[in-house]
Amino acid sequence: NGEYIRPDQMALICIGLGKKNQAIQWLEKAYQERIEELILLNVDPLYDSIRSDERFIALLEKIGLENNPGRAF
Repeated sequence: NGEYIRPDQMALICIGLGKKNQAIQWLEKAYQERIEELILLNVDPLYDSIRSDERFIALLEKIGLENNPGRAF
């Protein structure tokens, strides 16, 4: 029906399905689209399963975040 789904939300769906590569690709797209919610990447436990991935760490660095300095939730 043409409804927009944010790329960061698509990334979470992929994480839930165990599709880590696709999740990283969606997060990169979210970064390109400047999705504000990415500021929570380093503390949101929903991303724990991909937190050690080098591409995730690189994305955090591009955003200017440290990897899991603490939990906000």
